[in-house]
Amino acid sequence: MGESQVVDEIRRSYSILGVPSTASKEEIRQRYLRLVKQWHPDKWGSDPVAQWRATEKMKALNDAYAHIKDAPLLAYRSAGADTIDPASSTNFIVTFASDRLTSKLLIAGWLGIGLGLYAFGDSLLALFGVSLIRDSGARLDDIRQISRYRLPGNEAYAWQSWIVSFGNAAERVLWLRALVGLVTAYTGLAVLRQRSWAQAVLAVACVVAIVCGVIGLSSLLRWSGVRYTSVPLEAILLAAVATYVLRLLVTSGPRRL
Repeated sequence: MGESQVVDEIRRSYSILGVPSTASKEEIRQRYLRLVKQWHPDKWGSDPVAQWRATEKMKALNDAYAHIKDAPLLAYRSAGADTIDPASSTNFIVTFASDRLTSKLLIAGWLGIGLGLYAFGDSLLALFGVSLIRDSGARLDDIRQISRYRLPGNEAYAWQSWIVSFGNAAERVLWLRALVGLVTAYTGLAVLRQRSWAQAVLAVACVVAIVCGVIGLSSLLRWSGVRYTSVPLEAILLAAVATYVLRLLVTSGPRRL
């Protein structure tokens, strides 16, 4: 089993037993015994389905207790950093697992979830509007050309803006944006759960959003017709938030391994 898998297993075991990382061996043992009493399959003999669930629960409890019965995180804290051998693989893992989620990563994770869910939900709504135009038989490129002759005050908003900005490619762009949004939201959640890969992936998603913002700013400056859509401005605002999230990720430093 790789080191990252062991780290995840330690975290998962503490979560399954519902004990804090500061729990002692005796506290972990007492919690385990209470849960065993609660979930023993013999208590559910009259209900086969409930008994099966209890059996599966007991397997998870036994496996979790086997991983943390010696209270590895408490042992690490009690030993002190100066007594830990950096070359030790066990200490390498325990140090990583005991790191607390910093305030910067907490903010970055929640903002990542917010950015991702916004992009995902907004894209799905826009796709619904674009599909209505498709069903009417109108060509999206024709609508885009007409938009170039709009008079001031007839700005396009919401899903119309995507047609004005991308024409027939609007649906493909929106599906891609929805996918990226979903991945970003999941990655933000992974940051909160302290997954080892999450910070790097969220940083990449932020860079993608920043690049889109730069493209939006460039198009806003080059094409006068784009000012009648909300797409470039929205891209710029999302890029600004993504820049802040990226700054939080960079200044929080890499996770200690």
